[in-house]
Amino acid sequence: MKYGIKNHDARYFVGVEYPGGVKIGVKNQIGKYWKDFFEKDFPAIDDVKDGGKFIGLECYPPDFMETKQFDYFLLCEVNKNYNQEGFISKKLPQGRYACFPIAFDNILSEIPRVYEFIKENNIKINHGFDYEDYLQEEDYTKSGAILNFCLKLVDDNE
Repeated sequence: MKYGIKNHDARYFVGVEYPGGVKIGVKNQIGKYWKDFFEKDFPAIDDVKDGGKFIGLECYPPDFMETKQFDYFLLCEVNKNYNQEGFISKKLPQGRYACFPIAFDNILSEIPRVYEFIKENNIKINHGFDYEDYLQEEDYTKSGAILNFCLKLVDDNE
């Protein structure tokens, strides 16, 4: 499986939380929420970074293995950390990230394949979060679009 390593400074994002979290194996409405996000929420967000990223941030609670449920955030990159009424702010930490190009059409089967590859190759990652990095040059309304599925690497000194 192909992937690249990217070094990132701390980055800041603003957006909304998918209500009730996402439960593995249960149909969700994330696509509808992204559509609503672009139509209603994104235009109201202040200080959007030029050329900034859109990400789907998945945060895993300590009991994830039992509940199979995680929190999901629809976010756009902003220039600095700030709070804006009606929105959630998130900071992604500085560090090295493994980024796997995966097919958007097959995201539900591709993400488990990434995690299996990580396990098989003993790649040390932060298990608290990962994110889908939506690429500006891709059209996610059409078949064949690619995104980067990114995980923070754990350095030996952490």
